[in-house]
Amino acid sequence: MAPGFVPFVFTIVKQKRHLVWTISTRTDHKGTGRFLTSAFRKEKTALLRQRPKFPEIWEPVSDPLPPIKIPRRIERSPTAVLEALSSTVGRDPTAFHYKYMDDPYFLPTNAMSKRIFALSKESGRKAARFMVNKYPDLFQRPVSDPQIHAFFASSLAGYQKPEKPTVDDLLQRLRAGAHTAAMEVYRDLQVTDPSTISQEVRQEMLERLCWYNGEDAQDSDLFEESWFAFYLQKDSRKRWNAAGPAQEIFRSMTKTPEAYATMICAMAKYNNMDGAYAMFEEMEQANMTIPAQVYAEMIRGIPFLKDSIDSRWELNMAFLTKMNNDGVPPTLEVFNSVLELLWRSAGWKRARQMALAVLSEMRQLNIEPSLASYSFLLHIFCRERGPLSYILVDILGELKGKEWKMRDARDTLFMSAAMEVAGKHLQDAEVAKKVHGFLNEGRNAQFLTDANREQVYYASFFRALIHGGSVEEFFKFYDELVPMSFTPDQNTMMDIVEMLEFNDGVQHLSRIWSDAVIFGIGMKETFLEPFLQKLVSNSNNTVKSQFAAIAEDVKTRMDKQSPDRRDLVPWTGPLLSSVILLLIRDGKLEPAWSVLSNYMNNQHALVGFPSIEAITEVMDALVTAKDSARVKLCLKLASELGFVEITEKTEDVTQALGLPKLEKEQWMRLFTSVDYSDPFRNVKRLEPVAVGAV
Repeated sequence: MAPGFVPFVFTIVKQKRHLVWTISTRTDHKGTGRFLTSAFRKEKTALLRQRPKFPEIWEPVSDPLPPIKIPRRIERSPTAVLEALSSTVGRDPTAFHYKYMDDPYFLPTNAMSKRIFALSKESGRKAARFMVNKYPDLFQRPVSDPQIHAFFASSLAGYQKPEKPTVDDLLQRLRAGAHTAAMEVYRDLQVTDPSTISQEVRQEMLERLCWYNGEDAQDSDLFEESWFAFYLQKDSRKRWNAAGPAQEIFRSMTKTPEAYATMICAMAKYNNMDGAYAMFEEMEQANMTIPAQVYAEMIRGIPFLKDSIDSRWELNMAFLTKMNNDGVPPTLEVFNSVLELLWRSAGWKRARQMALAVLSEMRQLNIEPSLASYSFLLHIFCRERGPLSYILVDILGELKGKEWKMRDARDTLFMSAAMEVAGKHLQDAEVAKKVHGFLNEGRNAQFLTDANREQVYYASFFRALIHGGSVEEFFKFYDELVPMSFTPDQNTMMDIVEMLEFNDGVQHLSRIWSDAVIFGIGMKETFLEPFLQKLVSNSNNTVKSQFAAIAEDVKTRMDKQSPDRRDLVPWTGPLLSSVILLLIRDGKLEPAWSVLSNYMNNQHALVGFPSIEAITEVMDALVTAKDSARVKLCLKLASELGFVEITEKTEDVTQALGLPKLEKEQWMRLFTSVDYSDPFRNVKRLEPVAVGAV
């Protein structure tokens, strides 16, 4: 046994059928381990023999268990797991959109930077795609398993022209969106073996080419341009390509109702209503059954065919009558197109009556209106110069508690239209909050599909809060949405300033100034001048220090402006006056004098002049400080500007300064019209009386 080792001796004591182990130490017995092992084995055997025996509890079951039913497999989308995980996590109101880099220096703070950051990131993707397509030999190493063809160059993906083209080659390119390559294969097949191209293949080609107007499909991951399309002025008024590949396919195939319907819908989509109407008449002459989708597109394009409201409605009724005679049941798209037509003719005196009739007809046919239907109703009933209508409240009652999906491409019009009605037409904060609550339910945020509608939505929301909400409630939403989801423009910021002024919340104006600087609108002349004037009119003892700090910040930023700056903000009269007043009211005489002296030295290069109030308050502060030299400069400036209200106080100013008599007379001769050499200057002169006036 190693020295220092102390073995443990377990003494087993039987007490009331329990084993109590006590520990003792022994250091002089080498056979302790064998002794304990033998003793423990004997005691364990004795205890097991005394264990009571229990009766058998297993009995045969009389009724068999019900059979197990395996549930049917539920078809789920590829992103179902991600959606389930996303539903467990709430939205972080302090976080920007995931497309922006999570770095304080790269987070956008205004609408322009949001657009630039997002589009520059997408431009990088385009540059990478260009390099892959230009130098495909450098990117032959597979980067995914299984291989993802979207990552390959167009030549590596098999879109180059094959030696012996087949229909499979045609379909592969067509379904991949490479329509130019697909047309090359199609033309080769038309020469070598046109019989291999069936009518079904030609119809599929026609549908895809019509949808994209003959152009190649855009990469699905490049969606920022479509989000900012309104600001980029892209795809706003695309015209139908009359000499495009779709026309070529249509001429080479059997003229079926499906082919005609595809061409009519494509022409209507790309603003060629004359061509669409001509093909519609061809279908009529051929006695073809016209599908409801074609009627929907034709009704939607009636404003491009007819000018007067009465003629538009007459043509609409002609379409609907033909549908009824041919036994074509109307669909949601048809009814929405009729409502859209009434919206385009909202000045018609019967527009409201007809809109309610259409809605009633939809309910009789058990067709539930979509969000597009409700958006058209809002446009019809809540016109800008029309009477006040609370139809939005009824619509929100219909929407409550339902799950809404995209059933019509025009459903995206609803959210911005509803909030615009709440903020501009009704100016009701409670209704606006209900609309915002609907947006945050489920996946309703998908109905805001571009940057312009998002801007309109949030601008209208804040307009409603400004007109009808309290200051505390306003800043609750302000902290949650600005600038992560919405960046106010200068008009909205001035509305906020006026709301704070009206609700005695001027203590928040310093925060508004800080945010305006961050958003890039603080140093804009159209915002800066009225904002500082609001500060001047609301300056009091509790906030004058905050306002003076804002004035100093403005002065510093104005002095640091580069002369080469494109939107250089000049010193103007109202701007000078506001900065001087805010500084002087907080006792900051030197900064105020610095601003005024800058004007004196450069008054011919500046626009406007300081106000009488600003010069008076600076001069009063200088008189209190007994600074006669600067007071004299103020009087000189007032005399040059023709401010008689100031120069008339020259005598009082000289007395307050305690100037000697000769200097006092000199000031009076300089700044007033009083002649001190006249001993009778204080005697009231009598006016001459005309002869015979008595």
